[in-house]
Amino acid sequence: DRDLVAILCSQAATGIANWKLHRALQRSYVSTISALANAVTEKDPYTRNHSDRVSRFAVAVATELGLPYDDVEGIRVAGILHDIGKIGVSENVLLKPGKLDADEWEQIKAHPTKGANILGEAEFPWAVVPLVLHHQEKWDGSGYPAGLAGERIPIGSRILAVTDTYEALTADRAYRKGMPVERALAIVNEVRGSQLDPEVTDTFVALANSNRLPV
Repeated sequence: DRDLVAILCSQAATGIANWKLHRALQRSYVSTISALANAVTEKDPYTRNHSDRVSRFAVAVATELGLPYDDVEGIRVAGILHDIGKIGVSENVLLKPGKLDADEWEQIKAHPTKGANILGEAEFPWAVVPLVLHHQEKWDGSGYPAGLAGERIPIGSRILAVTDTYEALTADRAYRKGMPVERALAIVNEVRGSQLDPEVTDTFVALANSNRLPV
């Protein structure tokens, strides 16, 4: 019995040490992620608060959908970093108060690819890069950069598409004031099944209507 207890204690000690190491590694990743997000803020002051909110909303949706822990964590990080590619876009375009011309719009459309390229060298323990790359895809295949449609779009990217759309509508931007929540939710519902995944949209709207979105 003593030998068995000793073995169990040894295994427990190893498990605790591994858990502490895992937590330390996670804290290290969070610090790096925060530094990257702050780099975007230097170019676009609207982006950091936007990305934080997109990430929190996305985690709430992913959790409600019952996704595995690692998937939720990947979505959390991808939400924070989804606009990192805007580092490669001119401030004149990002902060332009009026409508973008065709050339400027092409610069904006390049930001998911630029973001994926920036993050491609990082060894995340979660599938972050594909979610950043495809967060501007649309359910009907009319999005960018790859024109993916339906369930070919990663679930994390589909979740980010919904939360990104809503947050962009409700937030103040250089070119307009944010919309009331009710109007923003109505617009999100209008593009359900065309631009946005129907199930993800329904889950998000249900969370919003029941006041269960994080502040």
